Amino acid sequence: MPHSALRVLSFGLAVLGASVLASWPAMAAAQRPRVIVLSFEGWHADEARTAVVRGLETSFELVDEQAAITAAAEIGVDVTTPDGMATVVVHLGIELVVGGSVTGRARSARTSIWVSDVQGNELAVAEGPSPSGRANATVLGEAAAGACAQAYESLHPPEPPPPEVVEGPPLFDPDDDLEPDPDRPAPDDPNRWRLPVFRGLVGLDVRNRTASIAPNSSSSRFDADFFPAIAVQLESHPLSGMSGPESGLYLSLDLAFSAGITYTNAIDFQPYPLNTYYAEGNVGYGGIIGNTVELGGTLGFGVDGVGLGQIPTRPPVPRNDLEFPSVEYLYARVGLYTRIRLYQDLVQLEGGVGGRILISPGEIGSNQGIWDDGYANGGGVDFDLGLGGVIDPGFTYAARFGFAGHYLSFFDGARMSESATDEAFHIHLLIGWAISP
Repeated sequence: MPHSALRVLSFGLAVLGASVLASWPAMAAAQRPRVIVLSFEGWHADEARTAVVRGLETSFELVDEQAAITAAAEIGVDVTTPDGMATVVVHLGIELVVGGSVTGRARSARTSIWVSDVQGNELAVAEGPSPSGRANATVLGEAAAGACAQAYESLHPPEPPPPEVVEGPPLFDPDDDLEPDPDRPAPDDPNRWRLPVFRGLVGLDVRNRTASIAPNSSSSRFDADFFPAIAVQLESHPLSGMSGPESGLYLSLDLAFSAGITYTNAIDFQPYPLNTYYAEGNVGYGGIIGNTVELGGTLGFGVDGVGLGQIPTRPPVPRNDLEFPSVEYLYARVGLYTRIRLYQDLVQLEGGVGGRILISPGEIGSNQGIWDDGYANGGGVDFDLGLGGVIDPGFTYAARFGFAGHYLSFFDGARMSESATDEAFHIHLLIGWAISP
């Protein structure tokens, strides 16, 4: 082989990229690695190369230089160019390149052997004696074989041993009646939405009141512009720290009352005391969807009352000149509630809706001369919607807009003769503290 061709071969092997190496077929376990031994340089270089080839031929599959030239002719590439030689190396499946040189002469000569990958990265080196003599040739062959074995191992490191399995308690007790829910985060999952075990808020309930009885008259109507009341709201997810279905239990208690407020009577246009009070308790159950939405239902009871001071003494008056009576709605309630995390726990959309079944309407339903008709039945609806949240370490707030309405029917013994509506809009502005699990 011409000396210039050997130079091109060495250069082409050195510049072969990682993409070429990745495209080689995987070496089967029984297949020997392919190696090409380049020409050596120096004194008795051919003898040194021959000794190295004999040392490698028992453990490696050798590709000689002539085979590389023949392969280039078969696939139609020019081995005198780096790209052409790279194509030949890929075609032949070579993994290791061996080369070397002899320095000095006679007995003082020393042989250096190097092994590189097809990218030209040196993987191993070996030193040996002069290539002259059978004993020295054997030593050189063994040194070359050892260097190639080391280089091949660096290209194909052994598989790491499997990780040691530490025996521990099972993640799930087969005797447990509750099967694990893969969609429910574990109790110690930092991403799990932990609803407060307790949340207490206090603030203002700013509301109005519009009530009337039909057929209407000026005295059978009561209107109050927005006025403030003190509001307290307590809610709890007492088992939210647990990971089972019991974590969905929900309790709530809402209170509101006003004091020191007056209204103008529609008959004598004088101020009289106005007292309002409200209390509602609910027990419910909810679930978390996607760690973002809480949705649940509730059952509860409540009382919603408005006490109106009356004219002290009045003679009997016509029906359409009666004062509007005080009311005290005692009711059962079925409701739905939800929370949506808009920004972590800091900003949440909070809302609810409920239907009310009136158990007793209070004084407005009595048949004691105030109304000729007796109370027949009634119901109501309510809803609220707003924003709330919890800010570490436990500060909590809520701002909501809502509505509550009651609707009654009266019966005179023969027909439904009259009806009453009592409606109120309210705004809650509350702050408080929350305790999380």
